[in-house]
Amino acid sequence: MEALERRGNLMAIATMLFIVFSSQCGGVAGHRNSTKMSYVCPPQFIRLGHSCYFFSDNKATWQNALFACKDRDSNLSVPARWEDRNLRKYLNKPELDKASRWIGGIYDYGARAWKWGGELRSMHYQSFSKMKKLSPEELQWHCIAMMPELLYRWAPRSCIEPRQFICQTKLRKVPKSKVKDWKRRWGSMGAINEITAPSVSREINDPRVNDVTANPVLNPKSYDLKPSPLRQWPKHKMMKNTTRGLRTSMYVRSKKR
Repeated sequence: MEALERRGNLMAIATMLFIVFSSQCGGVAGHRNSTKMSYVCPPQFIRLGHSCYFFSDNKATWQNALFACKDRDSNLSVPARWEDRNLRKYLNKPELDKASRWIGGIYDYGARAWKWGGELRSMHYQSFSKMKKLSPEELQWHCIAMMPELLYRWAPRSCIEPRQFICQTKLRKVPKSKVKDWKRRWGSMGAINEITAPSVSREINDPRVNDVTANPVLNPKSYDLKPSPLRQWPKHKMMKNTTRGLRTSMYVRSKKR
């Protein structure tokens, strides 16, 4: 009888602990699910894909444009392949003024190569139009501009010429409770550009955008063009994996026979 009583007490205690643990876990899960997130761009920036961009109205030399972007907590644009497509698709819209714009590329005469920004980082993607090949001497003191007459393909231009420019920074995902910290950080630049996180779609034709007064709903449309896996894999690796897959499938078939 004593053994049965002990077993009953142990069962009761285990049941109570299970109920308490479940209720606490449920509370934590409920708290996590209730956390609202926002995607945030700095003031006067717009969202294209997963980046925020500022398109200047004023003109500046490439170096001054670099500093102007730093003042806006960003950098001169350093577009990867799919970001470059986003920018060209947006800039070629008929309702936008056609103007050449600086991005972050500059010719490093010492290395005889194009580099990104003041840090001179290596450039792995280029979108130059088909043009006459220039010598290193001709490219000295040249920077990259996106040219409207080339449908916003890249072209080398003298760095000291004043042009409009494009600043870029990452799209930040922050809890609603922390948005006020970014408002404080960017307060001197104006109202931040915020949209509730669930509203940001990864579909190409999603018309919703991060919107403030300076960026009405129709201007711009938000695009999100990501590279296909084929583009992210070097050709020799893709061929190697394809060959391996074919060999495996042939081996499996022979075993079945």
